[in-house]
Amino acid sequence: MDRYRIVKSCVDAWDPYGLLAGGAPGDEYDSESRRIAERITENASAQEIASVMEEVMDDSFGYAPHAAREAAEQLKGLLMK
Repeated sequence: MDRYRIVKSCVDAWDPYGLLAGGAPGDEYDSESRRIAERITENASAQEIASVMEEVMDDSFGYAPHAAREAAEQLKGLLMK
């Protein structure tokens, strides 16, 4: 699976703003997922990935979400496979 699809699956599962749970379209976080995928590597630490996730979400939505670290650790594990 390519990096974007891995990131998208994690970001959608994370749903940091509850938009998907609230009925938003399935592509709600696609642009953020693409930007995250472009900025991370398989060698990035979970903390580095969390920082990128928070920066991208803050840039798009105006505030950083909570619990990025947990989502980043999950993403890191999937990238290592």
